[in-house]
Amino acid sequence: MKKILIAAFVLLLMVGSYVAGRRHTSHNTAISPSARPILYWVDPMHPDYKSDHAGIAPDCGMELEPVYAENVSATVPAMSAMPGMVSIDAEKQQLYGIRVAAVEKSSGMENMRVLGRVMPEDTRVYRLNSGMEGVVRETHDDSVGQMVKKDQKLAKYYGSDALAVASGFLAASAGVNGNNGKDGARTVPFPGTVAKQGSGSVQGYADRLRNLGMSDVQIQEMAENRQLPDSIDVVSPVDGFILSRTISPGQHFERATEFYQIADLTKVWIMADILGSEAQSFRPGTVARVYLSGQGKSFTARVTNVLPQVDPSTRTLKLRLEADNPGLVTTEWLKKKRRGVLVDHRQNGHGKTIASAYSLRPKPGAPVSTPLRWEELTEKVRPRDFGRREALQRVEKHGDLFEPVLRGGQALGPALRRLRTD
Repeated sequence: MKKILIAAFVLLLMVGSYVAGRRHTSHNTAISPSARPILYWVDPMHPDYKSDHAGIAPDCGMELEPVYAENVSATVPAMSAMPGMVSIDAEKQQLYGIRVAAVEKSSGMENMRVLGRVMPEDTRVYRLNSGMEGVVRETHDDSVGQMVKKDQKLAKYYGSDALAVASGFLAASAGVNGNNGKDGARTVPFPGTVAKQGSGSVQGYADRLRNLGMSDVQIQEMAENRQLPDSIDVVSPVDGFILSRTISPGQHFERATEFYQIADLTKVWIMADILGSEAQSFRPGTVARVYLSGQGKSFTARVTNVLPQVDPSTRTLKLRLEADNPGLVTTEWLKKKRRGVLVDHRQNGHGKTIASAYSLRPKPGAPVSTPLRWEELTEKVRPRDFGRREALQRVEKHGDLFEPVLRGGQALGPALRRLRTD
């Protein structure tokens, strides 16, 4: 019996030891740092320094301290899930390398070089024409490229249709049925017109004079001096440059004949060709810097639109930028008189293009007029081998091969002698 009691006591002691050991192991596991997932290690003196492995802090020589997942999770406020929202806990964020930052709107810069040309803004180009047939009597300082001022007289012409209307205007503005003209002859009376219509009659005659081509300045002068004009003055409507001129003294013209085109260049357009893949980089409002070739000057311009028309030959789009005229734009063709960049208004037309070094050509693939060295001119060279990317790569590798041409003149003598010998 005694042996049985001893065996039972030993068995009970073993069971108790086993249970106590399990509890002790479970407690140690719960509080052991080695059992918790470590996200990273930090410098105890400078917590901003983080490392993905244990080690020594580079600044103070102390051991890096581990940061556990539950500590980070406890500092992140709970966020209620919304439809479509994906929630990732801190441990997985660390595992995937996810970094969280506040969204901010900022600007960026991208280098992209394209060729362009300065053009008048089409809403600032004024066309002067006549509302009747007649003959040009004289012109004044009206050469193409000439700068003119607002209300500056450019030409005079005679038209018989204006006499009757001008007579009616003088009669209406004077409040009588007739008036004496400049030549002393009695003008045609308009019985009852003033009494019935009053000031409305004056405005009607003034509108008819404008329709015939008379300016507001001349209409005002006629109302003040009470004289019939012997001709109609063609005046500039704005400060600007003459783009075209189609009249000369003694010329007979038909109704609606265009005399001049005058451009107000206080604002100008810069038109450039871009590839379709580049269009997304030029959103309206994007600011670009425009460099004037060979002049060392530049100014800023703002993208207004990427026109949807595609050139069927080059497969390029038209990029349009707008810039304030900083006093660098002119239409003067003579270099000795030119001040600033030339506005080539003659290229502002359908099917027109530019032809110069590094310009796009209207051919399939949009080849570039690329300067070459003499040794490169072989039978294998083809224009299609020099696209936009190739042209830019050549400039980066060889520099601007066309630049020496701009620095000094060239002698044709050696070339002519070589042609004779060949």
